[in-house]
Order: sequence, then C-alpha cells, then structure tokens
Amino acid sequence: ARYYFLKGLEIFEASNNTMGVGRAFNYIGATYKNKEELPISLQYYEKALKIFTDAGSKIGEATVRANIGRVNFEQKNYAKAREYGVEAYRLNKEIGNLELLSQSTKLLYDIYKAENNSANALEMHEKYIFYRDSLLHMRDRNESIKEEYQFEYEKKLTADSVKTIESKKVIAAQFKVEKTMRYALYGGIGIIALVAL
Repeated sequence: ARYYFLKGLEIFEASNNTMGVGRAFNYIGATYKNKEELPISLQYYEKALKIFTDAGSKIGEATVRANIGRVNFEQKNYAKAREYGVEAYRLNKEIGNLELLSQSTKLLYDIYKAENNSANALEMHEKYIFYRDSLLHMRDRNESIKEEYQFEYEKKLTADSVKTIESKKVIAAQFKVEKTMRYALYGGIGIIALVAL
C-alpha cells in the first residue's frame, strides 16, 4: 500500500494538489505506524499536520492530531499524546463528525486510563460509548433505509417484469391470430384459384 501512496504523493506534488499531498502524507504515516515504525510515522504525520493546519482543514487537522496522539500514546509519551488528543477532540466537536469523535474520545480514554486518571478516563469512556453507539445507530438506520429502498426497487422491478411478460404474451397471441388469418387468407385464395381453373 505504501508504494501506491508514494506514487500518489508524487502525482499530488506534480499537480500542486496541497490537500492531496496532506492526505498522502497521512496515509504514508499510517503505513509506517502499522509496521510499528513509529518515529518515521510521526515524521509523515507532522508533514500532514502542517499542510492541513496551513490550509485550514479542520477535519484533516483533527484526523492527523488524533493519529499523532495515538503514536505518542504507543510510545508511552502520555503528556504529548494527551495534548494532541485534547486538540483533536476539540476540533472534532466543532466539526461534529461522529466517527472522529468516537476515535478521539477512545484515544483520550486510553491515555487517561494509562495515567491512572480515573475521573477523566470514565468521562471519556462514557463519551466514547455514546459516540460509538450513535454511529452504530446511524449506520443501522442507513442500512435499514437502504434495504427498504432495495425492497421497493425489487418490487417495482418485479412488477415491471410481470408487465413485460404480459405484454409479450399479448403480442405473441396477436401474432398467432395474424398468422392464422394469413393462412386462412392464403388458403381462401388457393381454393378460389383452384375453383377458377
């Protein structure tokens, strides 16, 4: 995956697509994080953060701040992780994105728990559960609406298919009647021709 993100980075840089460059840096950072190459991961995340901050992209900045917070948490640098996590949470509250709110509250819960800060850990855990459940409810609701539309579509498709079959039957019956009439006409002409001889 990293290979393709690096190729994408080259394309974004060549086309002066700043936001694309920021996203590519974020994704490349994630590939290094997944391989537990945390220092390199932080370098890419820092580049992405600068781009998103300069561009005024709150969602990009919040996402990368949470990512940097998670890397610092994994490095047991809790103070720095908390700093990035709190800022990510603040930005996510402004944005109102449930998925990002869920991620940032989970990060803060993990940090506060590691620091033995029970009161804040409990608060963030409760918020995490709330946002996670809201997100799941929203996804379930969307899935239910999607299934309802799919059912209505299939019902209409079936009705259209039945109409098509019925119209084909009518056309086939008309064709059969016309064919019979043609044979009768040819037969009548043939009989008249025989009688005329």
